[in-house]
Amino acid sequence: MRLDQIKERILDLLYPPDCNCLACGNPLYWEEHTLCAACAAELEPVEGLRCRVCSRLLKSDRELAEGLCVGCGRRPLERRIHGGAPLEHKGAAARLVYALKYDHVKAAAEPLVSRMLDWLPDGFDALTPVPLHHRRERSRGYNQARVLCEGLSRLSGLPVLDALRRTRVTRAQMSLSADRREGNVKDAFEAIEPCYGKRLILVDDVRTTGMTALACAEELYLAGAIDVRTLTATLAMMDTVERPPSPFASVSP
Repeated sequence: MRLDQIKERILDLLYPPDCNCLACGNPLYWEEHTLCAACAAELEPVEGLRCRVCSRLLKSDRELAEGLCVGCGRRPLERRIHGGAPLEHKGAAARLVYALKYDHVKAAAEPLVSRMLDWLPDGFDALTPVPLHHRRERSRGYNQARVLCEGLSRLSGLPVLDALRRTRVTRAQMSLSADRREGNVKDAFEAIEPCYGKRLILVDDVRTTGMTALACAEELYLAGAIDVRTLTATLAMMDTVERPPSPFASVSP
């Protein structure tokens, strides 16, 4: 048995998904499901006047007039990747993302997927996960983006299409400044499945600057896709991406 599988079993014993909150680890009351009332109340939905490309909150008069955030307004049309997310990357939502991503708590995908479902655009053919490099996926035991895809697929009926692979190890985007993120993922992805005429939803855990999504979308278009949109569990600003404390992080095999 691999070390990641041992850790996952230990976590299942210490924090059974049906008995403990997936965001804070506290016991659930009988009427609660996956999240305690406090963590459920912490989930902050993406609301307000939003960028028509990336769904970021519009703040300045210029942004409001154009319907575009500063980042999307500066990009040429061909480098704008449209998409959305149901939750702000903060509080319980951020803890769920990190529990799924780093702490082997696959069940943390469930409350995220249930909210992502309402943001699925109509008329698309398949869900495509943002891939991990094979070495990182082997170390982690799974790709968190594919776990989200599988949950969305079960609820929506859309198939999962593993159309991309990551060609090299990249640094975590969250650890880099905005101006270094594009270079970090440049030429880091490759389409491995034909996508002729397909309309695809690119799925990931969190969107910050959108550079990963853009790099993936460019490869999907080269493979023949006619439309690519992104759907992430959370939407983050550069100053909200620090890893929050997790009740699961201290458990080690």
